This record gives sequence, structure tokens and C-alpha cells, in this order.
Amino acid sequence: MEIYRYEQGSPIDYGNRWGGASPHEDAYSCVSNLQRFAPLHAVAAALIEWLQNTFDVTAEQTPSAANDLLHTPDEVVRAVRVVPRDPTAAPLTFVLTQVPGATSG
Repeated sequence: MEIYRYEQGSPIDYGNRWGGASPHEDAYSCVSNLQRFAPLHAVAAALIEWLQNTFDVTAEQTPSAANDLLHTPDEVVRAVRVVPRDPTAAPLTFVLTQVPGATSG
């Protein structure tokens, strides 16, 4: 497992970073160590493939699928709607963003 560090060089102790307290408000707008998110697109693609191979579904890759979410993220690079063939089941939409990031709905 890769160790990510603060700018000063000390390791970031994810999960214990704020000692049990809530993060500072400005922490929510700060994005750093983007390489730690690099596997998200590969994991999402593997999950979509697993759903297709395991369940009776179709996968529709179309940019318009991103509109399925309540809040469409900026910089969408891929949107996939997994649709069950059973009409009583709900679809699941995956939206991959440039950061890299992933969201679903």
C-alpha cells in the first residue's frame, strides 16, 4: 500500500487525521494527492463488467446517462447506465469524472 504524505513529509494517517474530531471546513474544498484516486475508474469499470456477467442486465454507455443523477458532476468522462431486464428492478448509473472520481445513482 502506498503511503501519502503531507507537504512537510510526514505520513497522512487516513481515518485518524483529525483525531476523532470533524475536519476543518476548508478541508472539504481542498484536493490533494490525486494519484490516490487513480484506481477509481478501473474499479468502476470492473464493477460494471461484474454486474453484466453476474446479473441479467444491459449496460448503456452514453453521455446522457449522467443526467440520471440529481446533481450532474462537472467534467464527466464516462457515464454508464446498468439496466436490469426485470422491469420491476431499478437501473444503476455510474458517472466517472476527470479528477479521477466516480459517483453513482
